[in-house]
Amino acid sequence: MPMDSEEFAKEVIAESNRRGKELAEKVFDADDTITGDDLIPMLKGFMWSEFYLGVIPPMRVMSMLYEGAYEIDVANMDIMLGLGDQIRDEVKHSKLFSRRVEELGGDPNVIHYEPTEEDLFLLERTADWDEPIEIVTALNCAGEPALAEAFKAIMEKNIVDPRTKDVIHKAKIDEGNHINLGKKMLARFATDQATQDRVWEIVDAKFEAAYAFHGKQMDSMSRPDDFSQAAGD
Repeated sequence: MPMDSEEFAKEVIAESNRRGKELAEKVFDADDTITGDDLIPMLKGFMWSEFYLGVIPPMRVMSMLYEGAYEIDVANMDIMLGLGDQIRDEVKHSKLFSRRVEELGGDPNVIHYEPTEEDLFLLERTADWDEPIEIVTALNCAGEPALAEAFKAIMEKNIVDPRTKDVIHKAKIDEGNHINLGKKMLARFATDQATQDRVWEIVDAKFEAAYAFHGKQMDSMSRPDDFSQAAGD
């Protein structure tokens, strides 16, 4: 018997928030600080992920919900508008990180960035799904809570300098809207047991990739990377 979809949506977001806090505690150590040139790889990773993970998956969902010329279901127009807003936000975030990379003397062009194995693993676990609800679960319902908690930990534990904190804060303030969009989609579409079971599978898959991504970003601290994809092989 499936849960009421509204209650199910609340439970998924609550669980993702809990897992996001757990991830932040395990990956980000208050004794670690990143300064100068060491900041550039982390910021480039955020620059790349905000664009590739933040733009490509919503575009795929919008395409899936689009039936053809003038054939958008008016019942889902709010979802389409929300996805459009999210794409705008994610492009803005990518540019924020790009400008900070340039300030530090790095190459700010996202096209020139060579993604790591962990970056590509995260992209696969975010965009490479067949159904809109799967993509939105991966991005909005699991990925955004994980990222919000990572950003919060980086700022609160003083892992980066004040200027970089300000950039991260400006990117973080939009995450709540993206999470709420995911919650809305779960409430609307995750109404049967099979879909709800699938949502939990996607959440598990996305958090595995999130650990790998954020663990790799902390490699500049010269400590063992317990969270890399390779470490699990």
